[in-house]
Amino acid sequence: MFSAIMNINFIKLSFIKMKKRFLGGIAILGIALLVFTGCEKMPEAEIQQAQVAIDSAKAVGADIYMAEAFAGAQDTMKVAMEKIEEQNSKWFKKYSVAKAKLVVATTMANEIKEKTIVRKAELKAEIEATYAEVKALLEEDTQLLAKAPRGKGGAAIIEEIKTDIATTTEWIEAANTDIKDTEYLVVLDKMKAAKEKATSIKTELTEAIDKVAAAKRK
Repeated sequence: MFSAIMNINFIKLSFIKMKKRFLGGIAILGIALLVFTGCEKMPEAEIQQAQVAIDSAKAVGADIYMAEAFAGAQDTMKVAMEKIEEQNSKWFKKYSVAKAKLVVATTMANEIKEKTIVRKAELKAEIEATYAEVKALLEEDTQLLAKAPRGKGGAAIIEEIKTDIATTTEWIEAANTDIKDTEYLVVLDKMKAAKEKATSIKTELTEAIDKVAAAKRK
């Protein structure tokens, strides 16, 4: 009888020990799972993708032709990196917010790159069109100059206008030579200024010619 009781107690004690070991194992497994799921890896691939996209956008001139939008993509990238730095200092790291920002930065940069390429093509076409307009205006100015009145003081004015036409011609030819794809805005501004000058010369000559013609009709 005593032996049977001892056996029962031994079985109970063994069961209790097994239960403790089992529960302890579950606790350890739970902690391991918590650490594994709670400590995400730094999103290196996403960081690289975003940086490559931003660098590619800058390479085509996004910082010049889409400056505001490009700065926005850079700011988004900066915020993402700040979020990553915050998580790096924590025991349980969560990079979900940073990843989302990196995806946004990548998308923005890719879109900006495409828009920059389109914008540059538009500017180049506008430069070519404005150049052609100025050339035509200057040729018209030269023809009008031959008809301009040469009365008292007229010769000096004609020489001055002739110099303006020559200077403007040199200006647009120089601006239209070896245009760098980073200088489209600057070149276009020069072409527009030349167009204004050529137009003002045409107006001045036309008014002078019309004035003389009107006087002759009287």
